Amino acid sequence: MAISSISSGSTAQRAPGLNKKNSLQQRSTDFSCLASALGSNNLTSAQNAFSALQKDAQSIPATQASSQATAQSLQQVQSDARALAASLTSGNVGGAQKAFANLKQDSAKAHLHGHHHGGGVNNLSAAASSELLATQAIGSVGSTLNVTA
Repeated sequence: MAISSISSGSTAQRAPGLNKKNSLQQRSTDFSCLASALGSNNLTSAQNAFSALQKDAQSIPATQASSQATAQSLQQVQSDARALAASLTSGNVGGAQKAFANLKQDSAKAHLHGHHHGGGVNNLSAAASSELLATQAIGSVGSTLNVTA
């Protein structure tokens, strides 16, 4: 019995790092799927990818992405995410494409603006950090998307 306790303890110590890596890879994959779906005017796939990103956002600690951004830039990113959710909910692919472009641009700006305060988020690349911020914003509109659907 003591052996299984030791065994499960060492597994538990390795799991958080592994889960973190998998969640970052999944978020990046889902973010790419959303971009691809919007690029090909595929509303259903875009809605599915958006929903997947909302789920991905649940695994991101609140301060991990937003710690690099100023309050004003974070508000803009969240506004872009709400616009994206509203466009996807209403079936407006063109609006969703514009909102997604704004979300990517404003997430990158927020990351770059906050970058001088102390480096990247857990040594992520600038693109990964801005995707992380965008995913966090998408996660914050989960209830809004469900209410308007």
